[in-house]
Amino acid sequence: MTLQSLGIIALVVALAVGGFGVHRAGVKSGEARIQAQWDAERLAHAEAVQRAQRDKEAAERDLAIRLQESADAHTVTLDRLRDAESAAGRAQLRLRAAIATAALGAREQSQVAAAGPATDDRAAAAGELLAACAGELEQMGAAAGGLAAQVIGLQGYARTAYEAAQESPHGND
Repeated sequence: MTLQSLGIIALVVALAVGGFGVHRAGVKSGEARIQAQWDAERLAHAEAVQRAQRDKEAAERDLAIRLQESADAHTVTLDRLRDAESAAGRAQLRLRAAIATAALGAREQSQVAAAGPATDDRAAAAGELLAACAGELEQMGAAAGGLAAQVIGLQGYARTAYEAAQESPHGND
């Protein structure tokens, strides 16, 4: 072999070694780029999962707040209804007492009429008392009717909120 042949062989070997080095550097660079892309995709996915979890928790908190507000309003309305019912019961007792008083007055008046001249003062007072009781009962009945309508509305709202929570894609987790 000649010197020139050895030079050519050395040149070919040098080019092969250099080409292998360039190829290897390219492979390493590609691997790093693919790894970086994979890591970025995994990070984006993890962030999306965390964001979805935060959104779900916020929606659940909002729903819980709305349901609690509805329950509180329902409790207030029930308390008002109970108070109105108690007031109606007391008014009924007063009305019964007034009727008994009026009936007693009427009996006394009939006895007085049989015995002598009649006085209309007691009968007028009993009539006024009965009219006042009837007016009070009408007012309480109207108030109770209004409160009953509110209860029905609140029950409908609570039912709708409950059904919406059950239909939520995250409601059964």
